[in-house]
Amino acid sequence: MTDYPHLLSPITLGPLELRNRVVMGSMHTGLEDRARDLPRLAAYFAERARGGVGLIVTGGYAPNRRGWLKPLASEMTSRLQAMRHREVTGAVHDAGGAIAPPASCTAPVTRWCRIACSRVVISEAQGLSHPRLLGA
Repeated sequence: MTDYPHLLSPITLGPLELRNRVVMGSMHTGLEDRARDLPRLAAYFAERARGGVGLIVTGGYAPNRRGWLKPLASEMTSRLQAMRHREVTGAVHDAGGAIAPPASCTAPVTRWCRIACSRVVISEAQGLSHPRLLGA
């Protein structure tokens, strides 16, 4: 661990406090696409948080149907979808981790998504590549 002495130490990025600098990058598991699979997705991410991941970046959620990765793919376009997703975020928080959507979306809606995503998520996600995370 001498190459990265700060990797497991806490860090504060704006208002976000992470228990360490370990990040699970965004990947689409397929569990995002159906509401019935949200309990499995919550368990999947919570297990990673219990294993020590400080920040989990979810798979992509389209902000509208033009941004779908495939027909009937995951989207975050309504309050109901956001409320259902609380099961996932709650499980990660209960396991001691933090979770955020990716800061960009699929090509047709990338600009819209960047505008729609909160400034905090975007600024924190951009900060993840900052040398400060590695203690430089």
